[in-house]
Amino acid sequence: MPIFTRDGQSVLFVHVPKTGGTSIERMFIRAGWDVGLRATPHTHPEQSRLHRIPPQHLHAALLREMLRLGRFDAMFLLTRDPLMRFRSEYVMRNKRRPGAGRAGHVESWTHDLLARLEGNPAVLDNHLRPQHEFVLPQARVYRFEDGLEAAVADLSARFSLDLPAEVPHTLESGAGGGLSSRDVEMTDKVAARIRAVYARDYEVFGYA
Repeated sequence: MPIFTRDGQSVLFVHVPKTGGTSIERMFIRAGWDVGLRATPHTHPEQSRLHRIPPQHLHAALLREMLRLGRFDAMFLLTRDPLMRFRSEYVMRNKRRPGAGRAGHVESWTHDLLARLEGNPAVLDNHLRPQHEFVLPQARVYRFEDGLEAAVADLSARFSLDLPAEVPHTLESGAGGGLSSRDVEMTDKVAARIRAVYARDYEVFGYA
């Protein structure tokens, strides 16, 4: 989970995978904040291969053990409709594969992945963990669908953080050509299974 510090202020960003978090991280860095507790395959390749869960995607139970949460000036996270989050994950993992996006491939991949998730909640670097497991009681919760700029504007005003008004979006699933989330063919059966796995997320965050 990135920790941002600047001018005596500290912010904990609980980065739920596939919710626009990379855009948020880069916005803070461009605004002159120092960043800690973040190591990706791009920034720290030798360290990353040793992590079961990368530091930038730690969930609430681990954060409570690791950090003095009462010392942060602000804590926040972004959530996303579980079905759209899952689609984005699928595209990231499969967009260059033959047959990617077709209903048969989507169903097969989903079946295999959810079986792995059942046995290991940290599968794929914690990318598929239910979002409610990232929530800390002290953290502000924003929804991806309401806009990154709106979230940042509220955060900046609420905690006097002097953050930029614009948040350029990065790492779109379909960037660079190939498959996009809207192209993923998902049967009613597959969608129903995903909704069942993430039922608590739908309840907690108010997604229909």
